[in-house]
Amino acid sequence: MTGKRFTADELAFIESHVNSMTHAEIGSAIGRSKNSVRNICSEKGWINRDLEWSAEDIAKLISWYGREGAQGKDTLGLEDLAKQLGRLKSNVCRKARSLGLTLKDRVLETRDAKEAMAERSRRWIAENGHPRGALGIIHSAETRAKLGEKSRAAWVNMREMPLILEARRMKQAKTNLKRYGRAGPPATSNSYSRCRRGVRDDLGFFVRSRWEANYARYLKWLKQKGEITDWEYEPETFRFDGVTRGPYTYLPDFKVIETSGKIVFHEVKGWMDPASRNRLKRFSKFYPDVSLVVVDQKAYLEIERKLSTVIPNWERQ
Repeated sequence: MTGKRFTADELAFIESHVNSMTHAEIGSAIGRSKNSVRNICSEKGWINRDLEWSAEDIAKLISWYGREGAQGKDTLGLEDLAKQLGRLKSNVCRKARSLGLTLKDRVLETRDAKEAMAERSRRWIAENGHPRGALGIIHSAETRAKLGEKSRAAWVNMREMPLILEARRMKQAKTNLKRYGRAGPPATSNSYSRCRRGVRDDLGFFVRSRWEANYARYLKWLKQKGEITDWEYEPETFRFDGVTRGPYTYLPDFKVIETSGKIVFHEVKGWMDPASRNRLKRFSKFYPDVSLVVVDQKAYLEIERKLSTVIPNWERQ
């Protein structure tokens, strides 16, 4: 209803309740916002008495809160005071707080109040029956012992839950490694426009992108020329034991054996997203003695510029 004109019934309701309800309460009653009610009251000159307290009203309020027992749970008479002042009980309490009449550290529940509440509960159960149908049931010592044992076990499980969840994640990672050769299952969608996953006939195996296929052809060409001894595609997965979140494993794209016998892993990474950056950072921390070459976009395009017309089956975008 925001933005629409107030109806005659709404205006009549506001005018008749402006002295006993707040703008928010009036708005809630008629389905309007607090601000819209405040604006129409200002336009009509209807002053909410919650905003204007006379000296006489304030004196009555101070006198009532100064009486013995007024700070406890027992608030008998407060509703009568609100009626005398022509206000809601909530408005009176709000004004008392603003004047510092309410003690923040007061005891909210006295023993008498608790006993009265318990008596009301007993009467209700006697008339309506126990809500869970357990009226009069008393657990045996054996049952109480079992319940206590289960309760203690539940608390132990709560403390051990992080370890349990970690064990589950590691089990899932091991299963994925066995099935797919990596911690997660193979992706079913393409994240980058340059990717074209699938089996290449000239290579004889599945690759995840056009760039990986071309880099495999580049390594194959280097081997034929005798510049490297051998290479493999995704032959080895490195695990990050002990981690509790983030990547648990890393599978480099290529394993290259140089003519000197040195083993170097190559990663073709045309786009360095945050996940890949974190994985490479963790790899360098866990395996500082393993050599890794990251073939970024600049390095890849330089190889393509020089050798794309020389290497057979080179795929262009």
